[in-house]
Amino acid sequence: MAKRKLLCKLNAKKAVRERERKREERRESAAKTREARLAKKAIQPPDEQPSNSAEAVFDAPIGDEEVLLVPFPTTNDVQTQTDQEFSIERLCAELNAARRRITLLERNLRIKEEELASTRSRPESRTGREPRRALSLDQLTPSTRTRRAKAIAVKIRQFFSQNHRGKLLIAILDDRGCASVKIGLQIGNLLSDVNSPRNFTLVAFWEGPETRSEMENRLQPVLVQLAQLSDFSVAESGPKLTIEWFLCGDMSFICAWLGRMGPAAVFPCALCRVPYHQLGNAIVWPRTIQSMERGAMIFEQKTRGSKHTTADSVASGSQKALPLFAVLPQNVIPSPFYTMHSAGRKCIDFFEKNTNPVERERRLLRASEEIRSIGTLFASDIADLLNDVRELHTYARAFLMSPQQIHNFEAKCFAVHSYFRTLWESHPTELETDNASGFTPKLHWLLAHGPDFAKRWGWFGFLSEQSVEHLHHVLNKQGDRFKHFKGDELLLKIGEHQTLVNAVFDRHLGW
Repeated sequence: MAKRKLLCKLNAKKAVRERERKREERRESAAKTREARLAKKAIQPPDEQPSNSAEAVFDAPIGDEEVLLVPFPTTNDVQTQTDQEFSIERLCAELNAARRRITLLERNLRIKEEELASTRSRPESRTGREPRRALSLDQLTPSTRTRRAKAIAVKIRQFFSQNHRGKLLIAILDDRGCASVKIGLQIGNLLSDVNSPRNFTLVAFWEGPETRSEMENRLQPVLVQLAQLSDFSVAESGPKLTIEWFLCGDMSFICAWLGRMGPAAVFPCALCRVPYHQLGNAIVWPRTIQSMERGAMIFEQKTRGSKHTTADSVASGSQKALPLFAVLPQNVIPSPFYTMHSAGRKCIDFFEKNTNPVERERRLLRASEEIRSIGTLFASDIADLLNDVRELHTYARAFLMSPQQIHNFEAKCFAVHSYFRTLWESHPTELETDNASGFTPKLHWLLAHGPDFAKRWGWFGFLSEQSVEHLHHVLNKQGDRFKHFKGDELLLKIGEHQTLVNAVFDRHLGW
């Protein structure tokens, strides 16, 4: 046993010595090869011209204060001097390239500091009862509007001929939350992330309500910029782009922007002249820009500054003013979020009435008097209604719909309308509404104008209010971060943040 252990130790020592011998042989062979290569290779002096490698990208004109590093001999020994010159030349080239990069970065830093200094000007505040105007693009960064529009136009020029009928789609979005109103633009010609908050360009931002009077007082500079954006070229001598404007937001914003009286008027729909008691899935006399202008003129002649009456509302078609910015009524997007929320809210109302013990006993007594079943009618209808509303939500995503999907979307809207109609006719006391048909303006907006919009443009939720809704989170986060800023300064910080987000998105994402 001891002899076997001794043999193992001897064999291990022999293996170690053999590995060390082979390692020394490889080192000697590598050293000889390196010496032979250096002896044969002629030493070239450093090239004075910039190279064509990746380092040439960072080359910049060297100022008078720069010092170029030049290799120099340090010994009389030929072999040692050759090795040192080879390493020094390489080191000098790398140091010179690094100096050029530093010079270029310092120059770019000075340019950025000058741009930031020009954007930190605080907007002038007004005193008295006259409200401050809304923050606009010109206060965020100089020429942001034209710069971003031209950069986007260059990137998606070849995409125009493939989708969206060769037009540039821009949607005007609005949302009120956190006691502030946010209005912005969203580009629709993207390959992905079209409803991303990074694609939302903030153009107006104020604290207060979103009434018509507030918009008229605050949005005059923004409306002037929108009018300028309606006609621009990719380059000064390049082809002009055709912009198709869209409008998206809640019902109160749409009515205020288009000069409507609101969803409680005689004609509550902003897109057609359907009476309030006939709301459903039918479109009655679609509105046009000319009809809205004519209605505003009639309203002005009837009232002449006095309080309007119901007769004035009927005569003008519930149109009290001109649109702030002309957007075709057929380009008003039936807001997927608000319309779907209205349909879901109605379903919940049915459930609440069904779970109320008093209403349930009353309904059972009424069913026994009429000699009919109570369990099958209400439960089955509400189950089918929920399934159809669930399928409607699938069409609110940001995608282009096929003809078959558009047909299915229209069929589901008709089915939801039929179920609501059946429930209200079978249970007239289940929901108490002032509307004889039971439909609200938002339901009419979804069931009537939703399929019509999808057939015209090939999508329903491709452009929506999803991006502007995200700004609630940004406002809460930045509001805590900049607590020491007040009023316009806080709004300006939010605007600068969103502008930087747009810049990152335009350069790296979504194209």
